[in-house]
Amino acid sequence: MVTKAVEERRVALETAHPGWLVGLSRTGAMWMATRRRTLTGRELRAGLVQSVIEDGADALAERLAEQDATELRAGAVR
Repeated sequence: MVTKAVEERRVALETAHPGWLVGLSRTGAMWMATRRRTLTGRELRAGLVQSVIEDGADALAERLAEQDATELRAGAVR
């Protein structure tokens, strides 16, 4: 069962990174995010990824921030 604090953190991550859907594994041990859109080959070659899996919310937040920065550098923001 997802606690209120965990759900609030999940929603906060989606709010901070609106291009991503954020969720947890069934056991709650892994945090994951997948993009709301399919990336192009050019975007993938620029270093963007379709999905991210991390072992905690903080690590996921860092990876999403890195992806946001990469997306800006690549000029891939829609």
